[in-house]
Amino acid sequence: MTEDEERHADEVNIAFQMGAEWERKQLKAHIEKLEAANLKQSCIKLDDQMRIEKLEAALRDLSDGWECCAVSKAMRSVARKALEGKDD
Repeated sequence: MTEDEERHADEVNIAFQMGAEWERKQLKAHIEKLEAANLKQSCIKLDDQMRIEKLEAALRDLSDGWECCAVSKAMRSVARKALEGKDD
């Protein structure tokens, strides 16, 4: 192999390594973005679950309350149906 061919082979090798390093950095950045999105989604799900638990507790309080009038009776009925998963 001539000196020019060796130099060309070295340049090709360096260019390949630089390209591979660039691609690794791009992949790492993409993975970090995905991990951040996943963490955000997990936090949203946790917040939603906490909100659901609070709403269920409020519905249980309403459904177990005493009936003093037609409005409170209707509220208890709606709360019970919501806890049972019925729409009407």
